[in-house]
Amino acid sequence: LDEVQNLPGWERWVRAMMEKNEDTRIIVTGSSSKIMGVELSHILTGRYIDVRVYPLSFIEYLRFRDVSTENIDIRRREVENAFMEYLEYGGFPTVVLTKDREMRREFLKELFESIVTRDIAARYSLRKIHELKSSVVILLQSISAMSSVQKVVNILKSTGVKISPVTVNEYLHYLQESLLFQFVPIFSYKVKDHMQYPKKVYCVDTGLINAVAFRMSENLGRLAENVVATELFHRYGDNSVFYWKDRMGREVDFVIVENRKPLQLIQVTWDVGNRRTRDREIRAILSAAEELSVDKLLILTANTEERLRINQRDIEMVPIWKWLLQAESR
Repeated sequence: LDEVQNLPGWERWVRAMMEKNEDTRIIVTGSSSKIMGVELSHILTGRYIDVRVYPLSFIEYLRFRDVSTENIDIRRREVENAFMEYLEYGGFPTVVLTKDREMRREFLKELFESIVTRDIAARYSLRKIHELKSSVVILLQSISAMSSVQKVVNILKSTGVKISPVTVNEYLHYLQESLLFQFVPIFSYKVKDHMQYPKKVYCVDTGLINAVAFRMSENLGRLAENVVATELFHRYGDNSVFYWKDRMGREVDFVIVENRKPLQLIQVTWDVGNRRTRDREIRAILSAAEELSVDKLLILTANTEERLRINQRDIEMVPIWKWLLQAESR
């Protein structure tokens, strides 16, 4: 049953079918987290397994493209080239299987229109589609960066669109419900920090970002961070991923948390060949490690691989594409 959230009372029908025949197996899909709502948990308690399906991971992408991950050192250039294409076009299967680059872009633009008009505007009975589209584009232009309701309101107002914070807040809620965006909060034990600091925004697919919002060549670092974020959501779940920032402005992209305890710090930086960038990223991750008492420190890069020992702490540097392949052994 596809896009089943559009059919009122579908969960009761599913339960009736399963009660008639206990061997019945029904697969239900939908593009909204609402299909796994509170009412469903009551009606189908113990009778369903919730699986969130993302666009293709990098490992799945390579399989679709028949790129082997065996003897990776020999195939390194081929895998690196595939990763650059993955950054540009993302992991929607139809896009991956389409060879013509222009057709890929057109499909992604059409997919964007479909998501905004059908999956969001129609489902939530939104009339001002231009406002919604503009809000989505602003978020796409802000991926891997801080965003907030007020920031979106201010940008829209600067373009002549008058909109209330309440409306923008509703839009952001709908966009997250539709699984198009994820918003990552700061990690802090202080409630005030959670209220004060904005969230970082990530999109479910980099292909949509490039097709709609900006040029890939100018934003490789942000696209790479978005890919890492999506992989982390897949590995650890939405509620285990945070970012860290201190009063001096030092920032670590990801804090992996389990039972409110920080377990790993991950920094994503495209070019550590720049000495100033390298030193800044190392200082930030060491500061966070000291404050949060975390020993597992990882810096993901475009192609640098080394192990550092600084201030009695080990820092591992790994190419992003190689780290993505490590999911295969998990």
